[in-house]
Amino acid sequence: MSDHAVYQVLDLIKSVLVADAAITGWNIVTDRSADDAFQEEEMPAINIYAESLSINTAMMQGVVVYEAMVNCDVLRMGDAIGQLSRKTLEGVGLIQRSIRVSFNSGVGPLSVLQSIEEEDVAPPMETGLNVSGASLQYRVVFYTPTDDPFTITPAN
Repeated sequence: MSDHAVYQVLDLIKSVLVADAAITGWNIVTDRSADDAFQEEEMPAINIYAESLSINTAMMQGVVVYEAMVNCDVLRMGDAIGQLSRKTLEGVGLIQRSIRVSFNSGVGPLSVLQSIEEEDVAPPMETGLNVSGASLQYRVVFYTPTDDPFTITPAN
């Protein structure tokens, strides 16, 4: 069986970042929870995961509207903890640019989404290591058919 649509969204975001030559060399994952420790050899890393998911079946007939809060944690070793270093913000900027270009083009992998908007940047979730970084949070809206939470209904 297919993944739930929210996991497909995470994989779409990952595919956009992996395809960006400016992000080459980063370990980009969608299969780790926020509290899984990353090892030094896995850095720098971008951990993409859904923090929450709201479901609304009443707005439109025939579709379910999902609103997911998706975090892209930029994890690095060697920077000061609790600060947004230049290198960390460079990683945040690369993610922002990549996602904006893909979504705004209307033809990239993210074109199936209704919207994807940045919410904020904050320290990443504790990962069990003395790592620094930032968590870039997105509000992502997408639709599925009422009877099929495994299929994203493309944006109009």
